[in-house]
Order: sequence, then C-alpha cells, then structure tokens
Amino acid sequence: MAGEYALVGSAEVKDEDENQPFAWRRKKPSLKTSTKILLCIGLMLVLVVVVSIPYRHDIAHAVTDTQAALVSQLAVTTTITATVTTISTAIQTATVIPTLVHEQSKFFLPNATAPQLIQSDHKYDDIVVGLNTSDPKVITSTEVKKLRYAVLIPIYEGHFPELSKFLRSLKCLCTDHAEIDIHVVVSNAKEGEQLRTIINTLPDCGETFGLWDVPESNRGPDHKLDVNIVELLDILPDELRPKDLPEDTDPLLASMGKWGYVAAKKLLMAFHFDYDWALWLDAEAIAVQPFSIRETFDAYASSPTIFRSRMAREHNAWEITAGAAFVLGRSPTVYGAEYWAMESLNWFVEKAVINDLQTWVQAAHGSSFWSVFAQSKDKGRYPFETNLYSMHVHARKLETVDDIFSKYQVLETEREMLRFGMAPTFHTHELIGLERGYKLLDVPEIAPNFAAFCRRYSQRLFRMDSLDFGPPPEVLDRFLMRSQVSIIASGAAPLHEWWTERAKDNSINKTMLLEYAVSDWPAGEAVI
Repeated sequence: MAGEYALVGSAEVKDEDENQPFAWRRKKPSLKTSTKILLCIGLMLVLVVVVSIPYRHDIAHAVTDTQAALVSQLAVTTTITATVTTISTAIQTATVIPTLVHEQSKFFLPNATAPQLIQSDHKYDDIVVGLNTSDPKVITSTEVKKLRYAVLIPIYEGHFPELSKFLRSLKCLCTDHAEIDIHVVVSNAKEGEQLRTIINTLPDCGETFGLWDVPESNRGPDHKLDVNIVELLDILPDELRPKDLPEDTDPLLASMGKWGYVAAKKLLMAFHFDYDWALWLDAEAIAVQPFSIRETFDAYASSPTIFRSRMAREHNAWEITAGAAFVLGRSPTVYGAEYWAMESLNWFVEKAVINDLQTWVQAAHGSSFWSVFAQSKDKGRYPFETNLYSMHVHARKLETVDDIFSKYQVLETEREMLRFGMAPTFHTHELIGLERGYKLLDVPEIAPNFAAFCRRYSQRLFRMDSLDFGPPPEVLDRFLMRSQVSIIASGAAPLHEWWTERAKDNSINKTMLLEYAVSDWPAGEAVI
C-alpha cells in the first residue's frame, strides 16, 4: 500500500477485535525514533544521579552523617521519580501525537471522531470533520408513490445478445416491471424488427432463475415484458442528421466516435420520452436477485445524490470535463482542476433537471442544444451524458434555492470513503471512486463498510466487468447481498452462471445468499 492509513477517535465499526480481518480499527501506536531518544536521555539522567550519590555527604553541614545520607537518598528518589514521570509523559506524547491527526470538535459530531488520513501521497490533505456513519439520512419530501419511472436503453445490433439476457432476467426477477416504462432506441428499422422478434420469443420464466425462486406472478406463458422500441432516426434532430445520408446513422457514429454517439443517444432519449425520473442503462446489464424496480427508483428519488471527485488522474477525464463545461457555458475552473463527476453507475435523471439543462444551454449560447453539443469536441471531448447532468446539478445547486436542485446532495467521493473507512482503496485504480467500484474490492477488508456505504446512499446499481478479480468468492457474495445491489449496470459479468456452478460443490446456495442479505459481516461493519 502506497500510504499509511488509520481511523482516529471513536470506532466506526461495531466490532474492533484486532483478530477480525475485516474490522477497520484504530492504528496501533508504535515507538518512533523521537521516543527512543527521550528514553536514552532519561536513562542517562538516572545514571548521573546514581553515580553522584557518594559525593553527596556534604549536602548539609548542619546535620549528622546519617541525616545527610537520608537527605541524599531522598534527593535521588525525588530526581528519579521526576525523571520517570518526564519519560512517561514523553512516551505518551510521542505515541499519541503521530496518531491523533485532529481532535474532532464535539459541536460538529457528538457521537464519534471522523476518520483521518495519517499519511497520504494521493493529494488529499483535508482535515475531515462532521462525519459519522450513524448520522440520520436526509430524506426529501418527494411523494415517490406518484412518480412515473422509465428505463432508457440505447442499443445496436452487436449488443442484442446481452440485452436479451438482461430483459429475461428482468422478466423473471423483477416483481413490478409492468409499473415502469422500458424504452429502447435502435439505429434503424432493420434493428427494430430483429429486436422485436427477440423480445417476443424470450423464454418463459419457470420456477427458478439461477439459484433464485421466480415470483409466482412472473411464471408461465402469460407473463410478458412490454418494451417500447424507437428508431433513432425518428427522434434525431436536424443538427445531427447527416445531410448526404439522411436515413443512415453510420456517418454520425463515424464522426462522433463511440462515446460521443452513445452520449447523444442517451440525451436524445432523456429529452424525448415522458417520465418523472428515468434510468440510463447500458445493454450489458443483469438483474442480481428478485427485486422491485419501483423501490430501486424510490430509494434514489427520495434522497438523490451526486458524487464528485477532485482526484481525476487521466488527461481524457479533464478533456471530458472541459467539453461538458463548454456545453454548460461554464469554465472548467468552476469545478476544480481535477474534477470528475462520473462517480457512480446510478445513472438516474430527473425530467425537471433535463428540461432545465436544455433551456440553460440554449440561453447560455443563444443557439440550440444540439448545435452546442456538436461543437464540444473542439473544446475537449464530447461530454459523457452523466458528467453533463451531474455538473449541471452541481452548479445550479450553488446558484438557486429552487427545490428542483436543493434536494440533491453533492458529495465528495473521497470524503465519503473516509467516512466509511475506505481510505486503503485510494490507490487501487486510475480514477478514484465509484465508477469502477468493483475494483475497490481488490482490498477485501473494506467490503463490509463499502456495503454499508451503498446502502446509505441507495447505490443499488453496480458495475462489475468480470468475476476474475481480488476478493474471495464469499466476500463478493456478501457484498452484493448486503449492499442491496439489484442490477449489475455495466459489464454484465456472468453472475448467475457463476453462482450455479459454485452451487454444485455446495459453496453457495440461495439460503446462504438470503442470510448474507440480512446479517452483519462477521467482523462488523459501519454503523448506519
């Protein structure tokens, strides 16, 4: 590990047993070089005093030799006692001072002292105060029961197999998919026909899906999945429509590149469809367990959170941020030199914010949104749609008390990772934080607190590109269940096949997974 980290102050986990591998505990004090020097000086003082005893007979000419001896011994005892006290105090001071980085003000946090970085080469030097994993979670006054929800999925022919797997997992494991709208945008009419055939021939759900029992309402031939398929050309604005081949989107892909093209499609869907809240989702997704998708939306909409980092380490991240700032009519310096806003796979978007975003950009530039978007490549790179959305919320929240924006939390990823004892993961990959959160599990001892983090902030969508990475299988099992992840939102690792294969040697089963979902980690976890 590149740096040395510790929690300071009150415990952040329920169990601080040093024998427990997952407990994030207070750093053990050690004797530093300065302590050793103080010990040597103290011992030398004692030696000098002891050697001087034979020469102390003249300590008082007015007393007898016996009295002089007693006085001498008393002086030695007093000196030794004072020296030992000095040494003891020095040892305590030398031990505590390197560990205690900041004494938390009780005014900010009555129940605990915030965790601190002891040593860091990762450019994060803040003294963190006012953090406590047991602080009440802020819930907005949003009436979620009345909200209309939608899932927005852009797709092309090459990802039809992945989309088919996701839609079947949704059909079998989601208890209320009929209560939301599912919109899929294809490139052309031919792709639309192919996808309609795939959806109409999705296998019926039986009694089980992988290790899970399929809800009875989802079983049999009468249970259908409704998907609205729309051609991109039907919603493509004139500013993006190729003039020489108006019925072909391939030139648009060639000119914008993969990520600019995908961002444009997701933004087009967000502008076009009707909803209160929507979820941008990649085709390479999979449902993890039986779940309610309305509850997944409700949990986020009742306490929406935007995560930001100021430790972006890649040049392309700065370019993407610069492109987004240009579209918004703002300078990148407003956000910070190493700002990064793609810190989560929970790509929820609110229609009111999307409408404000479009109006804001048009007012800032005096031209249409898509004319401005098309120019952003010249200012850096085409922005990712999630960066653009998050940066707009972040900036507007500072400028207005309108409850469209005031209900959002804008949280710094690194600060919240410190709150949950996750500092040891700061070095694990090039972009700090949550976009590739599965890589943080390369430091498996943080998994309990990472799961608590996901529960607190309703991070129920998670990226996992493969199953071949750091943590032991049981750690990943517990993390997915304890964090309440409902959808693997990108990467589409073959999770259910993995579980089914492991069940053959009884290393996992449905009962174990259900137990993991409701029980604390053996070593304890962050209080929430």
